[in-house]
Amino acid sequence: MKLDRLIEDIRNQVESIEGFPALAERPRIYRSEYTNLAAFVMVYGGDNNDSLQQVSSRVERVLKKHPAISKVTNLGKRKQLLAIEPDLRKLQRYGLSLENLTERIRQWSVEYRSGELRTANGNIVLQGSSLADNLAELRNIPIITTSTARVRLSDIATVKRDYEQTDSIVRYQGQPAVALMVSTSQKDNLFHIHEATKSVLESLESTLPRNMQLDVMADMSPYISEQLDLLSSNALQGLLIVLLLLVLFLDTRLAFWVALGIPISLAGAITLMGFPSLDYSINDITLFGMILVLGILVDDAVVVGESIHQARQNTTDTKEAAWKGVEAVAVPTVFGVLTTIAAFSPMLWIENELAKVLSGFSAVVIFALIFSLIESKFILPAHLSYPNTHAQTSGAIKRWIEIAREKCNRLLNRFSDKIYIPLLSLSLANRKISISLFATFLLLAYGAMFKGHIASVFFPEIPGRYATVKVTMQHGAANTLTERNTDQLEQAIKRTANRLQQEYGLPESPVSKYIVSKEGTKTIELTAELTHDALARVESNRFLEELRLQTGILEGSYAVKFSLTEEPAGDTAIAVSASNRDQAKQVAGRLKALLAELPGVNDVYDDSQLAKRQLKITVNERGASLGIDQSHLAVLIGGAFGQIEIHRLLDKGEETLVLARFPQTETKTLEQLKATPINLDNNSYVSLGEIAQLKYEREPEVIYRRNRDEVVSIYWRQNRSVSSPENNWERLKEELVPELERLYPGVQIKAVGEFAEIVEVQAGFKKSMLLTLLLIYVLLAIPLKSYWQPLIIMSVIPMGFAGAIIGHGLLGFPVSLLSLFGMMAMTGVVINDSLVLMSRFNQLYAQGVPVKTALLQAGKSRVRAIFLTTVTTICGLLPLLAETSEQAQYLKPAAISLVFGELFATPITLILIPLLLSFGQYKNTSRSDSASLTEQSLLQ
Repeated sequence: MKLDRLIEDIRNQVESIEGFPALAERPRIYRSEYTNLAAFVMVYGGDNNDSLQQVSSRVERVLKKHPAISKVTNLGKRKQLLAIEPDLRKLQRYGLSLENLTERIRQWSVEYRSGELRTANGNIVLQGSSLADNLAELRNIPIITTSTARVRLSDIATVKRDYEQTDSIVRYQGQPAVALMVSTSQKDNLFHIHEATKSVLESLESTLPRNMQLDVMADMSPYISEQLDLLSSNALQGLLIVLLLLVLFLDTRLAFWVALGIPISLAGAITLMGFPSLDYSINDITLFGMILVLGILVDDAVVVGESIHQARQNTTDTKEAAWKGVEAVAVPTVFGVLTTIAAFSPMLWIENELAKVLSGFSAVVIFALIFSLIESKFILPAHLSYPNTHAQTSGAIKRWIEIAREKCNRLLNRFSDKIYIPLLSLSLANRKISISLFATFLLLAYGAMFKGHIASVFFPEIPGRYATVKVTMQHGAANTLTERNTDQLEQAIKRTANRLQQEYGLPESPVSKYIVSKEGTKTIELTAELTHDALARVESNRFLEELRLQTGILEGSYAVKFSLTEEPAGDTAIAVSASNRDQAKQVAGRLKALLAELPGVNDVYDDSQLAKRQLKITVNERGASLGIDQSHLAVLIGGAFGQIEIHRLLDKGEETLVLARFPQTETKTLEQLKATPINLDNNSYVSLGEIAQLKYEREPEVIYRRNRDEVVSIYWRQNRSVSSPENNWERLKEELVPELERLYPGVQIKAVGEFAEIVEVQAGFKKSMLLTLLLIYVLLAIPLKSYWQPLIIMSVIPMGFAGAIIGHGLLGFPVSLLSLFGMMAMTGVVINDSLVLMSRFNQLYAQGVPVKTALLQAGKSRVRAIFLTTVTTICGLLPLLAETSEQAQYLKPAAISLVFGELFATPITLILIPLLLSFGQYKNTSRSDSASLTEQSLLQ
């Protein structure tokens, strides 16, 4: 279902609901497009709050006017008001109530449709409305008019400009502030927004009042730019390493033209990414895909180049050699690339928001592979079809390169002749033992992961630049207590910065900026931006440990959550559903107790905190006898101790409320509430305490329901270096969940948040993998013209996965979703290598070469090409594997999977493929009579 249709259906359902309170705001249903934070624009300092609010309004207006900025929201900015505060004694003197007063104001401040007078001289618009939209006009409104006197609003009330009164606080670097949040959609350019914000602030800097300042915090543009620079530098280093390796093993001219395929393929991929129908952006995911595919892009070019090089040994016509060289390997290389594309496709087929974000990785790799295929089959042969000019220059560098190339080729040939061929021959002679060794290796790798010796986690821990602390206060906590905890958090972040600066010998404070906000008496949130040195040298868990220690116990807090990581899949959470809220709370309490004891679990809390205290006011018998009903009482309480909205004005693009309320000095105590005058029909007055009864009770401020059941959700922060959330959930399901569901019939306990994403992605991935494997099988069966040979090639895939798992264990990284990216890449490379090897065997066997001899010759003839594809793929990723920056750590699992998968899968391919082929039933077995002489020559 399209989103627009879904929104329309929801809107129709919501608008059909009857029974909303009469003065409730109309529900708004809209598309949430601006979900990414670009930056906080901080307006802070100043002499008073009024000037701070005025300047922040002006800054917000200028930001919104800039064409590059689409969305600006705020934190700490208060609504403008035109407040009417009547004198209670004067109201009584004139026999008025607050409701009477607002009704009189509405009668004189009115906006209504116009009429029209059609005269002979033309039409004239008739306007009878007169909206009081400023202080002077409001003050001049007549409230009581007689033949001898007129009482105006200014005679009985104070009319003033004001701002919405809240208990909220925002402070930046310890000073009062307003935070303007600039957000982006997927279509916005973050760097353009950065430049726009910078230019706006520069233009406003000189116009600020004394002691008022502007600053930018949490600017994502430098962060993304650093990530892209980091990955770009790794990509360049990888490209140079690949080029050097090609020069060492291939002719310099051939190496140059092979390496040129990399920038050509990447340029083509970037061009396709910009197509409107595709709309992929360059980000850390897509750029990482380009790094991962660097070595893979030259694989088919190496095979084609090697084939052309061999063809030129047999003919003097270079164009004919280029044609024959391409023709000899066209089928395996084309289908090899197609199977690699198929191996990267699963993420494109999963219908999940997170998978769609990650699909950019697969898309850019597939685009690059398509252009690589075109380049290796058309552009590369065209360049290699020209004869060498032999216009060679002498020089030390050239001689060194030739000497190094000769040594490298000699070593590779020696490896092939002295190690690989004898080992392959030995394996073929002892097939059952060899197969047993491969099976043992497979079982050891997968067993180590399933038993927990090699950690696994579905979503890896992604380091962030911002430390956050979110405190939820208990309902009923005093505002002074919440303010004290806000101050305590500010002092804690300062002490943490000082302590870690000394401990790690940092040249500057690890915390460059921080903002703390308090929303009423309910929540406190601290966000601290870390410096580059802190991100590089201070571990996330160490920072949070020190911050928690310095924060200490926050009195009156219900839950405290510390975080320094991004959560792409949402919170780690468990939902308890029951028809009764108290029952759900009891079950949640027992789950929390056990959860807190599990490894790596921190900051456990739930959302079932006590309901907000409220005072229920109802009409008593005396009130009813005086003609007062509950409706009258509700209007009085909501107006006198809340506010009565008269109308709304639009002032410079911002909404201003015109409202009436009792003076705030009259609405502070219970005694004032009881003494509130109630105007009776005979213009006499009684106090509220005489006609109403007051009763304290508690009602939940927010109700969570799923399928009509009450829901309590449990949240925690998981240290994934200790254990994964999935492992802890499995323990809960085994040790406690069945018992709780037995003790509390009707209660349902299920994992939500990140776990729901895991289930959805896993389900989609399983389906897409089945389709991918089927597609790979078909793509292999076509060039091989066999039903069973594709199965032999695909049998190597689990071996590569096993190598990737061992690599994670050796380097201490958990196997995660990102590891699958590297495994997909490894699958494509291994299949490509296996296809080239098997195609060569089929050619030799078709020429009449005996099976065992054909296997040995195929292995020897393809070991060079397979070695080069493997070493270029691995070495292209070495800079990323050596990267120490914490921001690059979450990308390493994919590189580890590809590097170690290749390290293990390549020798396995060279041995296992011939080994499995030897089990086949072949015709014309009489060829084996002449095999011994050929085998002897290969082994010499």
